[in-house]
Amino acid sequence: MFWRKPKFEPEGYYDGYGYKVIRSGRVDVDLDGRVIRFNSIEEMVANLDHAGARRAADILAQPSSDTPPAPVSKKKNSGCGCLVLILIGFAIFYFASGNSGGLKMADIINSQFGRICEAKVEGMFSNTLRLDWTSETTKLNVITVMAAIGKSKETLYSKGIRYLKFPNDGGGYNVIDWKTGEKTSVNESARYYFRN
Repeated sequence: MFWRKPKFEPEGYYDGYGYKVIRSGRVDVDLDGRVIRFNSIEEMVANLDHAGARRAADILAQPSSDTPPAPVSKKKNSGCGCLVLILIGFAIFYFASGNSGGLKMADIINSQFGRICEAKVEGMFSNTLRLDWTSETTKLNVITVMAAIGKSKETLYSKGIRYLKFPNDGGGYNVIDWKTGEKTSVNESARYYFRN
């Protein structure tokens, strides 16, 4: 009956206007008492930049007078630091959680070949699919697993996995870069490996 519209409390400020991020990444902006909804932060920035340009053009189009214009008070931009911290938090969450598509592919490999190898995804910026053999792995098993991964190389690469790391005959690891085709060896010691 006496329902009041909730007060707009901004999370930050952009170009002097308060904004608040709501459901699904949409953004509400308070334009001097009138709240406008944008579909994303990018759309908000683009439209507010256009609004600022229009205001500047209107000011320049006004006839000059002898009295100087009143100084424009600018709202404090304390929300920019908050926005930057939120974006940094999202970046840390994205890179720390790794590639979810790559993790699913490692789970599929483990479900198919879990008795003879262990697959996991490593790396923060460029994901690596790491294979480790078990005590039950034979040379025929290694050939089977490597053939299966070779067939699904394009799918793995599309899921964000760029490197394949697997034990070599010297007790270390070989690393294959699927983007460049470069092959290198790493001196990290493997738990199980095969000698010729």
